[in-house]
Amino acid sequence: EVIPLAREELTRFLTLAETLTPADWEGPTDCALWTVKDIVAHQASHVLALIHYREFLNQFNPLNFRAYTRKGMNSLDAANQRQVDMRAQWPPTQLIAEMRDNSEASFVGRQRFPALLRWLRIRSPGYAGFISVGELIDNIFTRDMWMHRLDICGATGREMALTTDHDGRITA
Repeated sequence: EVIPLAREELTRFLTLAETLTPADWEGPTDCALWTVKDIVAHQASHVLALIHYREFLNQFNPLNFRAYTRKGMNSLDAANQRQVDMRAQWPPTQLIAEMRDNSEASFVGRQRFPALLRWLRIRSPGYAGFISVGELIDNIFTRDMWMHRLDICGATGREMALTTDHDGRITA
């Protein structure tokens, strides 16, 4: 179930991103520090993180976002802001291309993610207790993309297409 849901969500997210106007990309969102472009940059980074576990570990290695945690960000916000900042100079077309060009590899990588890492339990802000890395990559990443598609729709005044079999399943 994971891959079909993730594939459909990525398709819907990219379809939305491809309809955005230049003004839309710079618009503010409910994510107070981020524009629409920043949200897409964050999601592009997640697609890349799923291609290979080494990229995942690089993106979520606390040593790589120390500068952000020193400013008072929690580990999740720090990792996410680093993803956005690494793509800050990219034009929207490059962000979309990164997602589109790496989508299939990310689905394969998600399925091949090492079991030992999938079972690893981590603490993540916003969750009581620990979650497994498997839960993060199988469910939370897809839900995060869904949530940010909703953010973009709200920021740009677009209606979010919803279906019971896709959106209902993600939110369940």
